[in-house]
Amino acid sequence: MNMHRRSFLTLSASVLAVAATATMWPLRAMAEWVRPKAAFEAKGMDDTFAAMGGTPEASTDIDFMTPEIAENGAVVPVTFISKDTATTEISILAGLQSRGCTRG
Repeated sequence: MNMHRRSFLTLSASVLAVAATATMWPLRAMAEWVRPKAAFEAKGMDDTFAAMGGTPEASTDIDFMTPEIAENGAVVPVTFISKDTATTEISILAGLQSRGCTRG
């Protein structure tokens, strides 16, 4: 088989695209398992809490830090520090805002 450079690059790109697509399917399946669908379809915060497994509790063991001014509203860095060693999961939920809310 006599393969030229252009044919080789086309074939390589095609194989890479198929491999990338094949590796993404397990991630999509895992996302369905990790993110409860009922929580994303809930109509209110109480329904969301119920779909996620319970009502949140106030705690002084978790520090939540944000910058004073968000320079870019699309990306706001947040930091969590949990002093409780039993913490296994932290979720950020944002209610609908009257303006400036983007859903993607």
